Amino acid sequence: MESSESYAAPALEHIGHMARAGAGWAVCLLVARQVIGIVTTAVTARLVVPADFGLIAMAAAFIQFLTLFDTGLKWSTVQAKTLNADHVTALFWWGVAMGAGMWGISVLGGPVLAWFFNDKKLALICTIMGSGLLLSSVASQPLALMKRQLRVRTVASIETFAVLLSGGVAIVSALAGWGYWALVAQSMTVLLARLVAAWSITGFRPGWPTINGLVRTQELLRFGSLLGASNLVSYFQLYLDSILVGRFQGSTELGFYSRVIYLKTLPSMYAVSALNDVMIPALSGLRGNISRFAEAYRQTLKMVCLVVFPAGACLGIMGNEVVAILYGPQWSAAVPMLRWQASAAMMLPVFHTGAWLLIAGGHGRAQFRLNVWLTCIAVAAYAIAVPYGAIGMSAANGLLFTAVLAPAFLWFAHRAVGISFWVTVKDVWPILLATLLATLAAAGTGTVARCAGLGPFWESTAKLLVGGGFYTLLVWKTRCLPKSILIRIDGLKKSLGLGT
Repeated sequence: MESSESYAAPALEHIGHMARAGAGWAVCLLVARQVIGIVTTAVTARLVVPADFGLIAMAAAFIQFLTLFDTGLKWSTVQAKTLNADHVTALFWWGVAMGAGMWGISVLGGPVLAWFFNDKKLALICTIMGSGLLLSSVASQPLALMKRQLRVRTVASIETFAVLLSGGVAIVSALAGWGYWALVAQSMTVLLARLVAAWSITGFRPGWPTINGLVRTQELLRFGSLLGASNLVSYFQLYLDSILVGRFQGSTELGFYSRVIYLKTLPSMYAVSALNDVMIPALSGLRGNISRFAEAYRQTLKMVCLVVFPAGACLGIMGNEVVAILYGPQWSAAVPMLRWQASAAMMLPVFHTGAWLLIAGGHGRAQFRLNVWLTCIAVAAYAIAVPYGAIGMSAANGLLFTAVLAPAFLWFAHRAVGISFWVTVKDVWPILLATLLATLAAAGTGTVARCAGLGPFWESTAKLLVGGGFYTLLVWKTRCLPKSILIRIDGLKKSLGLGT
């Protein structure tokens, strides 16, 4: 890691090939992580009571808030136009100092959190889970360097290894009767495994920081600070609802609500989050060519929408089945919450792609300002919904992301980087329409099957077959697939003598 080439981003002519290859690996390995996560959740949800899940959700909301302080430094490294050893060393030690400081805050804040939620166990939980903040910051720069170089296969393999190991630890601990400590062990194992693997693979060894290096890194630190501040503000868009449910409804209700939030974020977690490591470095390299920048973003967004729109809709029309299979019958109270949040599950991934544009374009200040305004709207909506409990909060969450946050964030991000928002809407609108029509068809089929007394299994099967088949037909007929897929389909048809 000593040569300047070790810190260089890929050459412009190589970005497209590396991004496509990386995306393929990212998708394959995210599917593996999804399967591991679903199996882990299905097992632990039957061994750990909802109140324990709610307890960990209370601590996790606080820890995740502190984690955001270090996030900006990672993306500073990824999107930097030029980078050398002094920059990386300075960013590493800044991150370590911040991680240690955040751990200290989590130790001091644990008793306060215990008082706020009226549960003394939170003090020790925060102390232990807070150490993960230091582990995360120590791993941040080695991972950021690999992301900058579009080593997506390596990064995705590290994440998959960490999820697999932590899932095994969670299941074994839950079987041993550890209760909420099984969930703590899972959280800590992910971070520790990621740290060990990242340092072992990259061979990253930082030097000691120098005054010259700290001075040269000021611009990157400023950008990272703006991103960190933006993430802190947007935290309240994503987690204030959970905090309020825990404060006013208790740990059991929050246990149900936290599992719904987990399901809502699955499409975003396994589609957009996996592509962050591909799209932000790739778009950063293309920002000097606005037409290629816009085309790369829109084609990837279409691919995301093809998956996350029907996935989110499925959570709404098959809420009973999803909750029963993943969590068991004792979690049935979560079904009405999930139905309200299905639209947010569809739009949250699209919302997150706006960050690709702003981070890759170097618009940290614009992202911060936007998140301030959107967070004020979210706080007002959740304040109105508080008296209506977890169901009311679910309704507010679904409506907020669908009608306000996602459209506003995307419009502003497009405007900041200088590409047309309406061209993007035109590209993805047919996919959204196909999803809505397929959802109506599936819901109608379910009603008919239920009236005919076919039973839960055949009702679910009919909904899946009709909804999935109708969606596939509409997408095929409207040719709203990404360009790369259309080219392959047309080539296959031509080779078979079927025309174009």
